Amino acid sequence: MSSQKTANFNLHKWIGTDFVKRIEFNENFDAIDAGIQSLINNKVDKVAGKGLSSNDYTTTEKNKLAGIATGAQANQNAFSNIKVGTTTVAADSATDTLELVAGANITITPDATNDKITIVSTDTTYSVATNSVDGLLSKTDKAKLDGIAAGAQANQNAFSNVKVGATTIAADNVTDTLEIVAGSNITITPDATNDKVTIAATYTTYSAATTSADGLMSATDKTKLNGIATGAQANQNAFTNVKVGATTIVADSATDTLELVAGANITITPDATNDKITIASKDTTYGIATASADGLMSKTDKAAFDAHLADIAAHGTKSDITLYVSTTGNNANDGLTSGTALKTINAAIAKIPQIVNHNVTINILAGTYNESISLQGYIGSGTINVIGGSSINDSYVFNNIVVNRCFIPVVIRGIKLIGTNTHSFHASYSKFVILQFLKLVENSTYDGVHYTASNGRVYSCEISNKSAAIYADMTSSVYSESNNGTGNKYALASYSTSLIGKGGAQPTAITAEITGTAGEIRS
Repeated sequence: MSSQKTANFNLHKWIGTDFVKRIEFNENFDAIDAGIQSLINNKVDKVAGKGLSSNDYTTTEKNKLAGIATGAQANQNAFSNIKVGTTTVAADSATDTLELVAGANITITPDATNDKITIVSTDTTYSVATNSVDGLLSKTDKAKLDGIAAGAQANQNAFSNVKVGATTIAADNVTDTLEIVAGSNITITPDATNDKVTIAATYTTYSAATTSADGLMSATDKTKLNGIATGAQANQNAFTNVKVGATTIVADSATDTLELVAGANITITPDATNDKITIASKDTTYGIATASADGLMSKTDKAAFDAHLADIAAHGTKSDITLYVSTTGNNANDGLTSGTALKTINAAIAKIPQIVNHNVTINILAGTYNESISLQGYIGSGTINVIGGSSINDSYVFNNIVVNRCFIPVVIRGIKLIGTNTHSFHASYSKFVILQFLKLVENSTYDGVHYTASNGRVYSCEISNKSAAIYADMTSSVYSESNNGTGNKYALASYSTSLIGKGGAQPTAITAEITGTAGEIRS
């Protein structure tokens, strides 16, 4: 049995130990016989005188040959483009037609039998042009045309006569010149560039008359003249202004009246007959003041008053003061260092003279103090500083703060207030109180910050759960800047001609702002 087959006719091949079977030989012969018959069926017989071509005959060439008519000749010479002037007429196809059309004065005669086209021009002989018929330019007209300058225009309108009064000046020729001469008080300005002549009269314009130059009467002078009565005399000397101190009283008219009125302790006696006014002061002699009657200060009272002022000055600050307060301190200490701190804030306040002409600083150490801060009646040129933390905190705790009738600046910083039975902070009748980093968040029906007849600034504070976060009353002036907080009834309240200025964030409330009795809130 064969183990292999041939590539083309699939004939059996035997190798090695393959058994040869008769049926395989028969299959080989049948395949060879069928292959030879197929070759015979597809052969091309040879024609005498012809051989095989090396070129293939394609379907494209067969279609091209089918499209050529029997007896067709090779293409004849022909023009595919005809150019007339700058225009080229191109044939659009092998059988395109070019049409010749007769224009003006042209006749075209085609002769198809003899393949001929005759093109003839019509007679275009012209006579000499007349006024009514176009034609050739005559030699007479040519001579006339040559006599006209290039760019010449038709005659412009002009006056051949110029009449002045009863005299007529006539032009003597086409280029005659009329001269214009300036007479008395006349100026003539020719402008050849712009074809313009300006004729102006001189010495006929007058300005309004002045005290130093003749001239026309002005409307103002005419009004003035009309207002002067016939036979009027020159004005008499009189004061049009009467000045008393910085005030000047001006007469409103020529017959205005100045009234003199007697003030307190003054008697005025007019004398029209003698043109005289007598002004007298009433007796203003005062006795020495007593406890029950006004009067002059006695020398004894003056000495006592001076001694009192000296005593006040002796009890004022001599230099800057720094005090310390701690919950672990002792009020027996001097309070001048953190190691010798006082125990209560009010013990530190008691060490401050009422006259403060320097900087006084109370440094509060962290802790909860069961007391309120009260600053009362300080005067001078210095400042009082009460300092807790350097930011909003829960570490420096007091009940409330009151600043009353302090006529020096007061600064309070970094303190938490937990009292709820009155305003957390209240300034009254004080010059200027600055609050920074205060935390006022306990629930209360009172205000967080309340200014009465005082000025101040509140900034970087947290104020929550109050009737009004910041309240100004009785002509106070307060600036609220970058504060926060929630749960207030009013954020800002201004009454009785007070003013609250605001900048940056403000505490939130049910009602953001409220004013009354000419109070203002503005940015």
